[in-house]
Amino acid sequence: MNPKSMLAIAVRLFAIYVMLMTLQMFALALNFIKTNASGASPILFVAPVFVFILGFILWWFPLSVAGKIIPKNILEEPVVNFSPRSIAAAASGIFGLWVLLSALPHVFAYIGMQLYFNGPGQGSFLISEQFFASVVQTICGLFLLSKPWFFALKIFPTESSGN
Repeated sequence: MNPKSMLAIAVRLFAIYVMLMTLQMFALALNFIKTNASGASPILFVAPVFVFILGFILWWFPLSVAGKIIPKNILEEPVVNFSPRSIAAAASGIFGLWVLLSALPHVFAYIGMQLYFNGPGQGSFLISEQFFASVVQTICGLFLLSKPWFFALKIFPTESSGN
């Protein structure tokens, strides 16, 4: 696999992420329109549409995007072979980082709100289901990030050639 092909795979993964973020943006726009019907505007849907178009372009033209990112002299380099186990370990670490970075803002915001509204040391720290889910997500992200080879060995118990 040459570097351009590897980057094209990353571009496609980013396109999936962009498409998922578009769904979230549409949901937020719909929720805002439901709650603020008088001040809401259809302009709220312009940004998600543009993001969706970006994700569509990234999905259908990953090699073109990868060719624009990689310098021309790298394209002639020899083929790089990775074992499936090492790719799974790298993916596990990247996924763990993503899970951790998506959960930590919720954990810190909840703790900050509890400290602000209840004050430190008052002992009335309420644990909601959403906070509990964010803490579990943070723990899972830390585990994935700190032990990527654990999952790589579970996925690929025997080493195979990277063809």
